[in-house]
Amino acid sequence: MLDVSYDFRWREVFPLQNLNIQQGKSSDTTGLEHPGGDVRVILYLESSALVKRYIQEKGSQEVNAWIEAADMVVTGLISRVEIAAAIARAARMNLITPDGSLAALRQFRVEWESFHRLPIAENTLARGDTLAVEHNLRGFDATHLACALIWQETLGMTVTLVSFDSQLIEAARALQMAYLPV
Repeated sequence: MLDVSYDFRWREVFPLQNLNIQQGKSSDTTGLEHPGGDVRVILYLESSALVKRYIQEKGSQEVNAWIEAADMVVTGLISRVEIAAAIARAARMNLITPDGSLAALRQFRVEWESFHRLPIAENTLARGDTLAVEHNLRGFDATHLACALIWQETLGMTVTLVSFDSQLIEAARALQMAYLPV
């Protein structure tokens, strides 16, 4: 039987002692305050949230504030393709200029290395398979949720899913996972 809840190889890719997660006090209005004031803010940005960093639209200011307030920003490897495709689509639809598209892609590609990028392994896909069926999610949404859940289980700490997809937020809520926006 395939263990879909935990991928030990993630500890090899991201040795936990090297993650440098700091503890501090929350005193801002980003919505990232935790009970008792202690914070270890780990965000998992799904593509509908991450793209808002590169294409200015409703929610962009909040996403940027959350990223700045976070101790760790994580996404799945599939986000690289999803964000590039979203930027190209915005240009095709004339939502951004060709120069704006090139600038957004350039910024994204530079910042990509600063994100913790989670691999998409067989057990992640198996977990996503289950989540897609149980929560009526699209394929990549279920894969993102699986990544976020497995990362949370790997760390043994709260990971906050950031998504602007209402169906994905509803699944996170049903799984009692922290999420933004609220």
